[in-house]
Amino acid sequence: MNEIALGVIADAVRASDLLVVERGDGLLHLAGGHGRGAGWAGIVEVRLDDEPMAAEAIALERVVRRSSSDAERIVGPYWSRRAALVPVGEAHLVIFGGDDMERTSDGELLRHAVRAVAACGTIPAERLLADELEVVHAVRALMSRRPDTVEATARRVAAVAADVLGCEICIVLVRDGERSTVAIHAIDGDHEDPTLEASLLALAERARAKPVLEQELAERVELVGMTIVSRLALQIGSEDQLGLLVVAHASHRPRGFTTLCQRIGRSLAEAAEVLIGQALLKETMAAERDRYAQQARSDSLTGLANRVAWSEALGTIEPEMRTSFVAFDVDGLKQINDSAGHAAGDALLVAAADALRAAVRDRDIVARLGGDEFGVLLVGGSEATARQVIDRVREVAAAWQGEDGPYRLTLTAGWAATRPGESPLTAYSRADDMLCAQKRV
Repeated sequence: MNEIALGVIADAVRASDLLVVERGDGLLHLAGGHGRGAGWAGIVEVRLDDEPMAAEAIALERVVRRSSSDAERIVGPYWSRRAALVPVGEAHLVIFGGDDMERTSDGELLRHAVRAVAACGTIPAERLLADELEVVHAVRALMSRRPDTVEATARRVAAVAADVLGCEICIVLVRDGERSTVAIHAIDGDHEDPTLEASLLALAERARAKPVLEQELAERVELVGMTIVSRLALQIGSEDQLGLLVVAHASHRPRGFTTLCQRIGRSLAEAAEVLIGQALLKETMAAERDRYAQQARSDSLTGLANRVAWSEALGTIEPEMRTSFVAFDVDGLKQINDSAGHAAGDALLVAAADALRAAVRDRDIVARLGGDEFGVLLVGGSEATARQVIDRVREVAAAWQGEDGPYRLTLTAGWAATRPGESPLTAYSRADDMLCAQKRV
């Protein structure tokens, strides 16, 4: 391909872009040219049936011109404000495009078009290799960093796809059961759009059968302050459809997607499936780990902290930190278990736990330490604070009555506040000693 000669031909008609298109088997294939014609050589292939301007020029066998105040789609991904489509013989169509094209006669355009076809020749092997390497580099750029969370991974995929494909907007939708994650990357920063998810889900259903390629949207879409003129939507995953990758061009830089862009998009969607799948697995494992950790530190009956969590909480208290404790014991639990059954006794313990929860602040610790014994750690509390908690607990307890019998909930309590230099464990032991003394009275 003689790029210098093609550049001279384009300059002769003041065209910024010259596209030499080969025709055959109902397809149009970009063989080379100048400007976009050179940059997209070998990576644009479209169906003639989808190209009304090209079909008109070929059917009429004459030059077809287009001129408008705003850029419009000419052929495939190519957009321009002014263009001339020139059929050359049975096998070629030459397109001249650019804002500054002069009114060259049809005869002159045909002469320059014939020269362009002759100068175009074949696509160099180096160019084809460069295209293959571009696909490899795109995937490598995406896989070079692997975030841990699904949201961070979706944002990473969107940012890389937008950068590699030169798109103004990229959107990634991830579906995980009932949960959906949407990441938007735009040229002027990331944006949130709460109304977007519903339209993305509908687009995802369309992309199940095959990629959705819209070189020109029938209806323009407004998104994060930009008007979208073309888009490519690709499914991420298969069968259960893990998600959706959407890349789009905006009206201020209108263009479509070459076959190379489509190949890169498909490769990125395949790589995204791996990354998002790993992120989902990491989140699932982290949630399971947290759940097991929570279970190991929770009392199965009341849902309060257990003795393990209580000991860990005592270990976090600094020596200078003011803290008070209350030790509680549920009265008459054994008698209720013996007379009304363990279900009634369990109900009594649950009611006691609820009373303790209602009496403390969120930052305080309430634990079931075993049997009918409960402990309360009041962060920053004094003995007065402890007595106030006891009063609130007894007030709540007094209003409760068991459903399985005429018995009530009462609790005995002991309290203490840490003294200077005293360990939290020693302070709680004093509260427990007071509880034991109260039980003996």
